[in-house]
Amino acid sequence: LARRIDADLHVVSVLQRDDAGVQAVITELRRAAQQHRATFETLTEADAAAAIVGRLRAGDALVLESPRTKRRFFGKPSFAVRTLAAGAREVLVLAPRAADAQK
Repeated sequence: LARRIDADLHVVSVLQRDDAGVQAVITELRRAAQQHRATFETLTEADAAAAIVGRLRAGDALVLESPRTKRRFFGKPSFAVRTLAAGAREVLVLAPRAADAQK
């Protein structure tokens, strides 16, 4: 998407705590980001939505991949909703592919 619209790509991963168990995943995400000429940053914050919005610069757009779980009608709002509530101006949510949505 960033290449199609000629935009810089910044990947931000937010961990709620420094967890050694996810370091292999983070390493793979960093490698993938570098392959696509993106910057990669890892933050440790309790509120991921607020942390990411805090990293946005004026005019930046935020793209989220939708969760692979079924939508809940009660309970905690979605990450996209929490991001908007934290002050994001633009959010693009990518829907799962049809094959992924059936899982």
